[in-house]
Amino acid sequence: MKKLYLVIATFLPLALFALDACGTFFGFADLLVWEAREENLDYVEPYLFGAQPPTAPSIFPSSIDTGARYSPGFRVGLGYARDWEILAYWTDFSSKAANDFSGQPFVVLLLSNDNNPVDANGTANARWKLKCDVVDVEFGYPLTWACFQFRPHLGVRGAWIDQKIDAFYTNVFFNGLTFPATDYASTTKNDFSGVGLRIGGDGSWNFWRGFSLFGKSGISLLYGQFEVRHREFLAAPVTSGGVTFPAGTERARMKLSPSQAAPAIDLTAGIGWDFCLCRFNVNVSVAWECQLWFTQNQMLQVLDDSGAISNNTLKGDLSLQGLTARLALGF
Repeated sequence: MKKLYLVIATFLPLALFALDACGTFFGFADLLVWEAREENLDYVEPYLFGAQPPTAPSIFPSSIDTGARYSPGFRVGLGYARDWEILAYWTDFSSKAANDFSGQPFVVLLLSNDNNPVDANGTANARWKLKCDVVDVEFGYPLTWACFQFRPHLGVRGAWIDQKIDAFYTNVFFNGLTFPATDYASTTKNDFSGVGLRIGGDGSWNFWRGFSLFGKSGISLLYGQFEVRHREFLAAPVTSGGVTFPAGTERARMKLSPSQAAPAIDLTAGIGWDFCLCRFNVNVSVAWECQLWFTQNQMLQVLDDSGAISNNTLKGDLSLQGLTARLALGF
């Protein structure tokens, strides 16, 4: 509900400009077909028996987002234009990816222990889910020269980026421990919420009868908080020392809540067409959009380069990119 209240509070000031008939109102809706990828989503690493097991994340790991696919999303906005412009818009995008590993022994990366958890003959799979909501309020001032226009802008951005990884491993044993091999699972959540300033510039060239080439850019710096939770538990019952531990028995739980600045860059390039339909000004455009959110992966790195447990965060960057198709009406 907090997100809904903020969206309403963001768009409400624009409605106050309805009392002024000297300007123009416009609204737009975007269809997003984007792909999401993130650094350091590794969950297993191949292991050759007889050699020191590789534990560094850079040594041929298997990453969850290698199975990422393009997913739909949307963006809606409302604006008011005179000599200057004010607009507010909400971007909503969700994505998921999955990866499976089998046929070779591997080192488990999302189970914590000093004794290198190893899967000798089993399988592993992991699922990654992403939910991204971004609200922008933007003030711009268009500058026009013949067929060219440049529009610098300044605004405020709020973002909620929630991530979750579910990993499942079969036949895992820990070197040096007497606990028998069994199945384990882990769940990791990485949720970010923040607000900050955004600045940028948009340019366009009207080259023929309402057709134009355009580019957009923005740089934002958000300050917010990450909520990182990691939980490990038995995925199958196991008996050790005459005691039976049922499935679901928890073996580890960790939590971090760091507060920090999170920068982001977004770039867009495409082609548009402006025309009149009845008394409406219509714009149709197709573009390629890319957003880069720095240090969004704050999940715990379970094994470090020496194979020991580590509570360091991964600090991987999140990228969103793909097709953006827009329909805008001015009235």
